[in-house]
Amino acid sequence: MARKMRKRVSTKLTAEQAEHFRRSRAEAEAERDTTRAESRARAGLAVRLSEVVQAIRAERLRMKLSASFVAERLQMDTGNYARLEGGQGNPTLETVTRLAEAVGVEVSVRVKPKV
Repeated sequence: MARKMRKRVSTKLTAEQAEHFRRSRAEAEAERDTTRAESRARAGLAVRLSEVVQAIRAERLRMKLSASFVAERLQMDTGNYARLEGGQGNPTLETVTRLAEAVGVEVSVRVKPKV
């Protein structure tokens, strides 16, 4: 099946269009930087959640449950489950809780003041 190629048309931007484009780009970059800062702020919790995933993995291995069995119980692709256990990604508390339930362990969260 042949694909129809479209011809690119390039025209020079007006000063108003160029200014609009510049402002939009600056706003997008500022939003991206804010999102990155928020991600860094949440990184402390993300690290701890990944540590919980590792503890659940150790329990899964102790119980001699296969990764594919747990992935099936989670209704998750085996590759995605392997990445989760491998520390890739940023699991949510809900995901970690579901993982714990699939393995047959309990996860509890305690909030305490910094000392």
